[in-house]
Formats: sequence, structure tokens, C-alpha cells
Amino acid sequence: MMVQSKSRVYKHINQEERIEIYVFLREWVSLREIGRRLNRSHTSISKEIDRNSLRCAKTRGTKYKPIEAWNLYLNRRYNANQRHSILWRDIKQRELLERMLQEKWRSWWPDEILWRVKKELWREVVSTSTLYRFIREDKPIWQRYLRHKQRWYRTKKKGNKRKKMYQDVPNIKERQEIAKKRWRIGDFEWDTVVSWRKYSWWLVSLADRKSRYYIIKKVEDLKAETINKTINAILMWEKVESITFDNWVEFSNILELPYQCYRADTYSSWQKWTNEKHNWYLRRFIPKWVNINERSDKEIEDIQNMINHKPRKILDYKTPYEVYHNINLTYIT
Repeated sequence: MMVQSKSRVYKHINQEERIEIYVFLREWVSLREIGRRLNRSHTSISKEIDRNSLRCAKTRGTKYKPIEAWNLYLNRRYNANQRHSILWRDIKQRELLERMLQEKWRSWWPDEILWRVKKELWREVVSTSTLYRFIREDKPIWQRYLRHKQRWYRTKKKGNKRKKMYQDVPNIKERQEIAKKRWRIGDFEWDTVVSWRKYSWWLVSLADRKSRYYIIKKVEDLKAETINKTINAILMWEKVESITFDNWVEFSNILELPYQCYRADTYSSWQKWTNEKHNWYLRRFIPKWVNINERSDKEIEDIQNMINHKPRKILDYKTPYEVYHNINLTYIT
């Protein structure tokens, strides 16, 4: 007959258990047996002994004592909490972060502000979770500065597969390895951003794979001639190695462009995810129900600059503008 094992207790080891561990160790009981008697994992017992043992000068080994173990545990908990109180003790840092949040809340996220301060000023800053907790608890009115006000999910769309198009254009699988690995600047991903159905204006968007540099341009329609003319105007002064696009009707005259082009697979937006991610950034400024025609070219350019001057974790908290143009700028003043 098999004996059912009791469920493990996932809580911190208390002082009574430390005394029992000390007694069991004196009796040369194994760690697994100690775990069974205390209804705990033997790895928890092993970690407790390793962390909270004191070094003995005579034997040059370690010795476990319950009172000293309890003191070491309290000191570790106290020191772990010190960094969380920096934001409340360091008034200058708090004022700097509050000012940066108010100035950059539309384009920069709290973690990007923290790492940019650390990168430029070379000073210790609080953790990202501390800043988020500070906003939620002490400054609830600043909830709008957070990336997500509420968690949401989108269900997967169902539909029939479209017929494959652009058979004469090389598939994305034939793209060079240097473009796949993002080793050079000039490999762009191309897409269009829609307005609401009753509005006719669109945006053409391009994103560089390596630097994440983003270019957007307003167009009146999605005719292939209009799109090709716009792309040529955008990339006239840019270094272009290749362009990756998806299978839509506006790209039907893609072979007329003087660039090396590759087509993504049908319903495979993840193959050009850099551009899709930046279009998601763009939606923070131009929601889907907004008429793009009401936005002037100057507003579109300002939005593009805000996105390109936004620090990215994947770029070691540099901005796409800095990486694309190979320069260093100062944002923290």
C-alpha cells in the first residue's frame, strides 16, 4: 500500500524550524530526512544551511546556529529593502524622474527613462518595478504614463488562406544571412497603416531591421503607382540594401522599384515583426478611428521623430536615431 506524501509548504523557514534543523544536524540526520520531518523540500534545507551558516576559524569550515541564522536572514531582508526606499530618500532623483515622466510620457516608458538616466548620468537608479509601484501607489493620477492601463488580449482571426501572389519576387527565405541576422543597416521592412473605413488616407511605413529606425509618409490612396512613387521619394537619400513586404495589392508593381525586394508568406506578419511593432507604437498617436488626412505633414514628422528618439532595450537603451546615424545624443538635461 502506497503512502500519500503530504503537500509541501511554500513559506519562509521560521525560527522554530531553524532550531529543529540545528538539532537534526547535531544528530547527523541527512538533508532529505530533515526535509521529510519538516515537510519541506531538501533543497530548501540545503539553501537555508548554505546561506545562514557562519565560518568557523578553528575548523576552517562552516557552522549552523539558529540564532545567528535568524540574524543573517533579517540583515539580508533589511538590505534588500534599502534600494526600494531610494526613491523616497533621494529627492533629486525623484524630481528628475517625475519631470522626465511628464515630458516624455507619450513616447518613453518608465523603464526606458530609468536606463537612459543610468546611461547618461552614470548614477544608481531605482528598479523598474519600484518606479511602477511609485506611480500606482503614490501618484495614481499618473496611471496614464504607464504602458498598459489594463491588460487586454486579442483573439485569433479565422479565415481562408489567400492565394499566393508575387511569384516572381524572391521569398523571404531566400534573403541573405546578413539581413536575417540584422548585421547591417539598410534592410527595411515595408507596410501600410490604415485609417477608418470611411476615410481614404493611409500611411506608408518603413522600419530598418538593425537600428529600428522608422519612416512614415502620408498617401492619399493605395494604388500601386502612388505607393511606388512614395517609396522612391522616401528612400531617395537613404542607403537601401533590401526591402521586405507582405502580400497585398498595393505592392503589385514591386518589381518596378530599383531595390532588392523579398515577399513574406501569406498571413505571416511575424516575419516582418519590426515594422508591425513600430506600427503599434504609431497607434498610440494615431488610433484606427482617426482620419489621417486631418493630421498635417508636420504632425506626422513629429510623431516619427518621437518614435525614433525613444530608447530601446534591444539597442542597449540607445535610440534608433543614434544607431542609424551612428552618433551619440544627450536627452537628460
